[in-house]
Amino acid sequence: MGRVDGARCPIPTPAWLSFRTDARYKAGVGDIKDNSEFWAAYDWAEGGTEWSQAWGATRLLFHGSLYPRIAAFVPTGHLLEIAPGFGRITEFLLPLCDRYSGVDLTEKCVANCRQRYAAESKATFWQNDGASLDMIEDSSVDFAFTWDSLVHADDGALRAYFGELSKKLKPGAFAFMHHSNLGDVLDPAEIPTYRDLHGRDSGMSATKARGFADEAGLHCHSQELMNWGEHILKDCITVVSRPTADSVAPSPQITEHNRFIDETGNLLRVHSIYGGHDPNRGHR
Repeated sequence: MGRVDGARCPIPTPAWLSFRTDARYKAGVGDIKDNSEFWAAYDWAEGGTEWSQAWGATRLLFHGSLYPRIAAFVPTGHLLEIAPGFGRITEFLLPLCDRYSGVDLTEKCVANCRQRYAAESKATFWQNDGASLDMIEDSSVDFAFTWDSLVHADDGALRAYFGELSKKLKPGAFAFMHHSNLGDVLDPAEIPTYRDLHGRDSGMSATKARGFADEAGLHCHSQELMNWGEHILKDCITVVSRPTADSVAPSPQITEHNRFIDETGNLLRVHSIYGGHDPNRGHR
């Protein structure tokens, strides 16, 4: 049998690198109102799987990149997902919890998730205003999660969500928050010079996230700063917890992941070799 390596099995170009056309998406979507309008008008024909193509499939994104980062927090009781969109990650979170709550700003996203997961008696989906979690009972959430959505949210929305989590999390429970870090790495004057910032908010940052967590009385445990092939660390994953009565505030571990795109590329290479064996699964 012939040798298979990177040279003989090239990685296909992921569609997400070239399909962005809306000027707002390239420069940053905007505030809550702008986000509401943008995602309400967005063509969800692929159900969000277009953002998984860098990995080859959503299951590779989840099992290869997300699960290793949340394994310490799941399985769990009540899992809250903020901004699930059309529920591409929800499919993989549901088996990891006893109860699931999904909260999204966009009506069509909530409607789709309710239809898609109608058979899941443990799952409830709510529409919110992009900042509040009033529909979730206080001190009821064992783990909160958001991926690839709040990167478009501004600092006002993130500040509100950190404040809400301080009430909705159980004491000792954790939240995994993926958000923009452009505010720490780009001067506002530089933003127009970048071809595509993938809708990241220009004002939100890791520094602000730590401040919002502290302001809300949450403990910040870690922050992973990462890029997508560029030299700027434009994304951040911030992990926080609601302290218990006797917990001591940790010194947050801050890690720079300058080659995050290698992680996605390795999984895409695997998918390009083996993913075609089940053509019905596509980018799921």
